[in-house]
Amino acid sequence: SLLSKFAFRVFTLKAKRTNDVDTALNKIARDFKGDYDALNKMIDARMIEACPDSLFVNKLSDPFFYQEYNYQTKVFLLWKYENHLRTSDTPAYSPLGVETLFEVEERLKFSSEHIHAQNSRFQFESAELNDEFKKQCLNGIGNLVIDSRSANSSKGRNDWDTKMTEFFSNAPLSSQNELNTFLVNHVWDKDSVEKRKEQLIAVALRHWKN
Repeated sequence: SLLSKFAFRVFTLKAKRTNDVDTALNKIARDFKGDYDALNKMIDARMIEACPDSLFVNKLSDPFFYQEYNYQTKVFLLWKYENHLRTSDTPAYSPLGVETLFEVEERLKFSSEHIHAQNSRFQFESAELNDEFKKQCLNGIGNLVIDSRSANSSKGRNDWDTKMTEFFSNAPLSSQNELNTFLVNHVWDKDSVEKRKEQLIAVALRHWKN
């Protein structure tokens, strides 16, 4: 619904505090006369006013997205992207049901997996490249993918190339299966993360609008 999109874009990503937009939303509710098309347009306008595209992109581009936002925010974003792939790719697959976000069995709960592990043993050609990747890419959305907690745990500190060949290539999740398309010269590097971040943002911009 539009209100859930408003909540994610404006509140969940910390574009505005709740009391910053209460007055505008209360006025919309107070003045509602039964015209739902006009209502949607007003809510959409307030959403874009509170979190314009430039700010939305800035929030999603945060190199410390993993630390900045809570578990639910990261999983919800990645879950939405997974369902986008499942319903738009050929062949199409059934989307993950909303109930999967509320799984109670610990091992089946979704989590956000680092593609290049946080404590990976993999090293780039120079210390400068290693440092640059850690600062700019490691914890951004381009290096995160949805996974179940049990599968996430089994991957551990494996290097990205081991994950690609042993886990991601034949995974039950579309967003994992596509990861090898972002490799640059067969390597998961800064350019790979940037390309994937741009794709995630493009999908988010299309979805989190009226």
